[in-house]
Amino acid sequence: MKYRVIVPVFAAALVLQPFLNTLLPWGAAPELIVSSGLMLCLFFESEKVLPVLITGSVMELLSDMAGAQYAGFSVIAFVLAVSLVIFVRQFTNIENFIVAAGIYLAAILLYYVLIWILYAMAGSPYGFIYAMSKIPAAVIGNFVFGMILYIIFLVRLNRHRRDRYFR
Repeated sequence: MKYRVIVPVFAAALVLQPFLNTLLPWGAAPELIVSSGLMLCLFFESEKVLPVLITGSVMELLSDMAGAQYAGFSVIAFVLAVSLVIFVRQFTNIENFIVAAGIYLAAILLYYVLIWILYAMAGSPYGFIYAMSKIPAAVIGNFVFGMILYIIFLVRLNRHRRDRYFR
């Protein structure tokens, strides 16, 4: 993946995130940067995900500086969630919808739990039960957005498989 493709995608996600947060009720707005980064890393080879990881981390840091309680924690959670996806995708068939959905859900849940752990270590007063009570709507929003991206990327991947030079 090239930076000239990835940077506009993540910049659009960074700009659209606050609007989705105000439009969707109950905190159901998906984390666009995280969802886009996870799906891009799910579909591209391990050698091509470094630009995704770098750009996504920079955009997550900018997002944190714009409105998070602590800056930098979502970057750590993003990098660890992407690392989980890169590690697990080596052993699975990502073209299977159920497997890809399971990997994606595990990565999103890991992201949110890591955010809470890092906030708790920094002295945030919110308990685990309270923090996780807000998560189901966000996970559903992330899952819907992620599966839309999954279908778009899978159609693109299958289109190139028809090419007789695809190996």
